[in-house]
Amino acid sequence: MPTPGFPKGEQAEPLAGVARTGPVETGPEAKAAGRNLRMCSYPKSGPADRCSQKLGCASLLLPMCMLSFLRNTVRDRTVQMSLFVIVSSLSMTSLAAYGQQRTPKMTSTDTPNGKKGDVIAFSGENLGSALLEKVYLTDGEHDFQLAVAEQTSVTLKFRIPERVPSGRFAFMALTAGKDAKFIELPRFKITIDQRGTFQINDTERDIRAACGVIYQNTADKKISDLTVKEEQQVRRCQGLGLYPPQ
Repeated sequence: MPTPGFPKGEQAEPLAGVARTGPVETGPEAKAAGRNLRMCSYPKSGPADRCSQKLGCASLLLPMCMLSFLRNTVRDRTVQMSLFVIVSSLSMTSLAAYGQQRTPKMTSTDTPNGKKGDVIAFSGENLGSALLEKVYLTDGEHDFQLAVAEQTSVTLKFRIPERVPSGRFAFMALTAGKDAKFIELPRFKITIDQRGTFQINDTERDIRAACGVIYQNTADKKISDLTVKEEQQVRRCQGLGLYPPQ
């Protein structure tokens, strides 16, 4: 009999490594797990790896399947719940790490200065059109879309339009897909002067350099000898993991 939720003639592949022992689960949790299994599981000839694209589905499926499995194999209730908590935590941690890896990020630039109209080149991660749709300059109140000249998963090139006024701006991106949202690309800031020339600052590098200077000036002092400003600077660098410098 065809598996419900699959095209005629196709069957769902059984969940590897889970033995069907004990009574059949019929409660709400088992029904929910069944719905998610039909949503996530496709035969090898079907759509490509839909599970990897539906992380919300996977995050529900794994804990519920594990809970059902533990009920059938582990009799001690306390042990059941302890193992369930561990599996759920590992599942959510993996999903969070996966989500972070898919976030667009600019890590370096080959064009630290220039003028409006020049092509600015950045290298980074997850910069392809499948994840990043548009790029903007923003001062917190006004946003200016940039003209993208070239885009790959690891490179991004664009031009600054003539209509962008002078000022200091951050880079902002609109992600692609049905859950598109605006995110800041926080590492770099750009300053444009009245003549239309620009300077790009690597804020992470600047912060590292500043914390290096603070460390040199305070490392040999006693805490009681630090000024209020120095103590604040030290705590700020410690919070960033840059005191001592890394």
